[in-house]
Amino acid sequence: MMRCTFILILFALTSGVSKASENGTASNPVMPAEIDLRSAVNIAYLNNPLINEARERLVEQEGLLTSTESLRMPRIGAYGLYQQEDSDRSASFGGGGAPPDEEYWRAGIDFSQPLFAGGLLNATVQSSRLESEALSAEVQSALSRAMTRVHLFFFNALLTREVIGLQEESIALLQEQLTLASNRYVAGTGARFDVLQAEVRLANARPALIRARNENRIAIDRLRTSLGAVYAEGDGPENINLSGDFNHVPDLPQLDALLREAMQERPDLRAFVFRREAAGQDVRRAAAQRSPDVDLFANYGWEHDRHDEDADPLQGWQAGIQARLPIWESGRIRGEVAQAKSRLAQVEWRENSARLNAELDVRNNWNRAREAREIMEASELVITQAEEAMRLADNRYRVGAITQLDVLASQLDFTKSRLDHITAIHDYRVALVELDQATGRIPGEVLLEQPNP
Repeated sequence: MMRCTFILILFALTSGVSKASENGTASNPVMPAEIDLRSAVNIAYLNNPLINEARERLVEQEGLLTSTESLRMPRIGAYGLYQQEDSDRSASFGGGGAPPDEEYWRAGIDFSQPLFAGGLLNATVQSSRLESEALSAEVQSALSRAMTRVHLFFFNALLTREVIGLQEESIALLQEQLTLASNRYVAGTGARFDVLQAEVRLANARPALIRARNENRIAIDRLRTSLGAVYAEGDGPENINLSGDFNHVPDLPQLDALLREAMQERPDLRAFVFRREAAGQDVRRAAAQRSPDVDLFANYGWEHDRHDEDADPLQGWQAGIQARLPIWESGRIRGEVAQAKSRLAQVEWRENSARLNAELDVRNNWNRAREAREIMEASELVITQAEEAMRLADNRYRVGAITQLDVLASQLDFTKSRLDHITAIHDYRVALVELDQATGRIPGEVLLEQPNP
């Protein structure tokens, strides 16, 4: 009966303790045929691989924290042993008495509880908690970087779409000039040279349109990748339509306010604060190894008396306190304390460098935004002047006052001024997004339909 009890206990120890979980495979959403910035931000929030990888690192760290906190908790376990040995190795205790038993078994339940460790356990748990906080800040940093890329790729796709429109308008104007030059040549009021020149200008404009369309396809592909999406079967970038424009131009924030915000809110700087505090806990943990380690223990067990096969099983409880104190460890603890202090100093220097780089990052992006805004404002006046010059040149060419070369030059100036203007708006919006990231914000956070983790 006791042997059956032992086997049941041993079976409970070796089976059914844990159940493996099945790992699901990540699935990618289908890229919508019509997408705006809000949709792009929300799709990326849920499906961007870098964001989800960062979240999983946080889950991993939370599991490590749970494991670390268990060091201070009570432990209850069961144990069991069964063995059989050769009869030649069995002998009665003391050389006489009852015959020995060739089988031996024991089983029981034990309990232990750490009582004192000189602060080692507390420092270990606190260090793990601070590492979790640091990793949480790094997840925010990864989210900010991913959202920045989504905005940049979306704005690049918008820019290439606008460039396609400008190139198509330019080709339409050149086609109109070719038609006008051909009509004048047929009527005998124009030269064949004007027709040839118009044909060359039209032919030279087509490669720019081809390149613009290819750049648009590349930009949409990059946007799709940043969202973690896939195309519907049979679709490609040419089947995706972007909703949005560059009409909204936000104001440029004040630099001083941005610098203060960056020093307080940047997640990478907050991560350094937590890591510095965690490194300080590691120093205390290493030094605490010199303190005594005191544990409470208790158990209750059953054991077969192997020296008397006819005896009843032995059973009962034990309880007590166990203490350990290191007396001589050949400098191991001193070396570990020195290592921990050095790691703390390294984290402090890295934090110092990160703060300097953060200020530089904010200033560089702010200056880029100011430059783009100034170019944008200057190009608005140029567009007005170039449009008026093109209108006057067209009227003068129709009455024969100027050559077609002058008309084409005015058209080129007008197209270039519009391209410079839309490029400046794009650069300004991009600089503002990167400025948000440099300040510690999550670009597009106000567009999220889900709460920020």
